[in-house]
Amino acid sequence: DTPRPMLLPSAYYDSAKGAVCAHFTSIQSGRAYFPVVRYENAATRKKSDFGAGQTAFYAIMCTLYLITASLAAWRFIATVVVGMLAPRNTQVWIFLTIFLLTSIRALYVILILTGVVIGNNNTAIDYILVELPSFLFLTIMTFFIIIWATLIRVNRKLSRRKNNTHFWGIFFAINGAIYAIFIILIIIYESVKPKTSTLCGGRLVQLDQTTRRNTAIAYRAILAGFALIISIAFFITGSRIYVSLHGASNVRASRKRKIFWLTTVCSIGLLGVSTLLITLAASGKQNNYVALALLVVFEVIPCVAIVTSLWDVE
Repeated sequence: DTPRPMLLPSAYYDSAKGAVCAHFTSIQSGRAYFPVVRYENAATRKKSDFGAGQTAFYAIMCTLYLITASLAAWRFIATVVVGMLAPRNTQVWIFLTIFLLTSIRALYVILILTGVVIGNNNTAIDYILVELPSFLFLTIMTFFIIIWATLIRVNRKLSRRKNNTHFWGIFFAINGAIYAIFIILIIIYESVKPKTSTLCGGRLVQLDQTTRRNTAIAYRAILAGFALIISIAFFITGSRIYVSLHGASNVRASRKRKIFWLTTVCSIGLLGVSTLLITLAASGKQNNYVALALLVVFEVIPCVAIVTSLWDVE
């Protein structure tokens, strides 16, 4: 049965006896009674899972993600208005992916603040609202890596049909492998059931989460490895593009600066995500405000840099 508060008005703590004392009008057999400490006016007071500082922290997170989502949506609409909406236009998919990533993050923070996900054991929420955005972040970065790598290889515009087809084939192959590992790890995690044991005369159930915890550590380590590899690839391809354009007189200086800052910011962001995941896997901490703040920095700043670098529709 679900524990139910009795809210006994006569309950008090006897310091001499070291016990909580109360008067019961009736006691049902087969029931277990546990003394708990409660707030004054517990039945009527306004309940909040977070303090003022925690609420402000989550509100700032949500605001940053919503601002980024708005910028991505704005750029997508601008792309549609100028008539550049096409299935093979990579800008369209980049803007949509950034919008989806940041919107999911913002939605998750809102659900936390409203108490929807507090104590919720629905693992689908964790997979979709917590884990999926990390993979979307890697997808955004692979767009640029493959575009730049293809440009380096053919040394001409990617808009030509042959090279465009080549790009999408590589893109789907790499991301297919990434998301396949994501699905496999979910299946493994769900197939491993925690072992249970009872304490306190069978009133308390203890779960042995060792196997699941090890699976989660392996998952974070693999994801961190992907982020590290993509970070290195992003830096190499971006640097080669920048070097090739640096001495070109027919390329605007503003475009060269965009390539430089985009390469720097996104490479550092990916490296930061990789380091953060490794740290979380090693420490096993789930609710760490420093980690959450770093995650916002490593995701929001690169996404904003990408949106602003594609500001001019060309």
